[in-house]
Amino acid sequence: MENKTYKIYYSWKMIMIALFCALMGFYGVIVANAEQWSSFTDLIMGVFGTILVLVGLLMFIYCINSRIRQIPALEICDDRVKMHVPLRNVYKDVMFEDVDVFQIRSMNSNKLIAIIYKPSGYRKIVNKSNVVKRLLIKFNLYKIGAVGSLNASNMTMKPKDICTLLNKQLKKHQELHNA
Repeated sequence: MENKTYKIYYSWKMIMIALFCALMGFYGVIVANAEQWSSFTDLIMGVFGTILVLVGLLMFIYCINSRIRQIPALEICDDRVKMHVPLRNVYKDVMFEDVDVFQIRSMNSNKLIAIIYKPSGYRKIVNKSNVVKRLLIKFNLYKIGAVGSLNASNMTMKPKDICTLLNKQLKKHQELHNA
């Protein structure tokens, strides 16, 4: 049996969004320095503009760096899906043995792939979690009806195709281990 790994990267659209974010923040800083605003408005626009510039530049640098170094955002293997965590520069594994199904969900026009865990997988995650992570799990359950999710927007594949591929790999894994 072949061990095929599917690598999915952020699209160029994500890089353009990050660059646009930085440019809009830069524009906010310039407008804040204009003399037609009050000092309080200048302060607010300057702070938000600076934050927007920094976030946009960090996103842009991350996207370009991951493209140059060929770091995929998602890696779908035979027994797991690996999600790249940019701030820690590590991969978080979601094991197929813990997953029941993957489903597409939307939250504020952002496409997510909800990870529906089996009861044993859910218990495993909750038992390993601290208080803050448990609150995030409750929030995810409330917002999208799942414990975890994968961001599927602005990738090199369409969200529906990613979800189909994940469910196909999951089914293959389940057939292999149930036989």
